[in-house]
Amino acid sequence: MPPDRYKLWAEVLKVDPKEFMQGLMRYYDPYGYEMLFGEFPQPRGVGNDNRDVA
Repeated sequence: MPPDRYKLWAEVLKVDPKEFMQGLMRYYDPYGYEMLFGEFPQPRGVGNDNRDVA
């Protein structure tokens, strides 16, 4: 998605533009996201240790 369309997408999806950008950054640049916003929870079953998977 071209960066000049981020705000439009946020408006169409009825999401706060800042939250939309944070969500994109979380997936596109997880290291940058962690530096700016701290760690975020990993989805269940992700990682080397599968203790949280039923």
